Amino acid sequence: MRHILALLAAGLLTLQPVIGLAQDWPSKPIRVVIPFAAGSVSEAIFRTISPGVETNLGQRFVVESKPGADGAIGTGEVVRAAPDGYTLLLAPTAVYAVTPHMFKNLGFDPLTALEPISLLADAPLLAVIGANVPAKSLKELAEYVSARPSKFNYGSPGSGSPAHLTGAAFSQQTGNSMVYVPYKGTPPMVQALLAGDIQVAFPTLTGIIGPVKAGKLRVLAVMARARMAELPDVPTTLEAGFPQLVGGNW
Repeated sequence: MRHILALLAAGLLTLQPVIGLAQDWPSKPIRVVIPFAAGSVSEAIFRTISPGVETNLGQRFVVESKPGADGAIGTGEVVRAAPDGYTLLLAPTAVYAVTPHMFKNLGFDPLTALEPISLLADAPLLAVIGANVPAKSLKELAEYVSARPSKFNYGSPGSGSPAHLTGAAFSQQTGNSMVYVPYKGTPPMVQALLAGDIQVAFPTLTGIIGPVKAGKLRVLAVMARARMAELPDVPTTLEAGFPQLVGGNW
């Protein structure tokens, strides 16, 4: 359950052929479609790295959020755009590999309609709970929710996302004890977690670092084979006794 966070060009083009076909590329701003609501983790990461890329290219990026249908709307818009290198997609695994299996009439195959250009980020998922949940470890959380079927909600930034699939796997291991609540992006999911509308989530650190530092959310485990430098005291899922829950967003 890994999560691709990469730039994909519309059509069967990579950046190198685009440059080969048009020596003056880019001669105008480049549109980047993000298939999530504004303020998503994908957007935050892209806006962090884009200034340097804009300087190198001599052109700016125009970012557009196109949420809906678990990323299919924004992805479809890029697929239908002219394959000239001026419309790009910031695409996660859910859009690139999972969405085609969720919609029978998607109208396109992202595996053939899109071409990866660059890997932008790779981050492990985290097991996160609201500050009012008494569990102090992932094992305690599993025991706690198992003893209280349907009393706990887990959320994700979208159906089919790594956060959703990881939550479903964890819920299954606890007897399908949790109720799934999907959101349109990471910001509303985090707000729901802070408000107590959901109690558990499996995001990356980027979207929750503020509330975690403020003590409003707690990280029980890092879903990786090694601990994170940013969270040195938080055990991995292997250390916590859940070796099957290893995955991240990339």
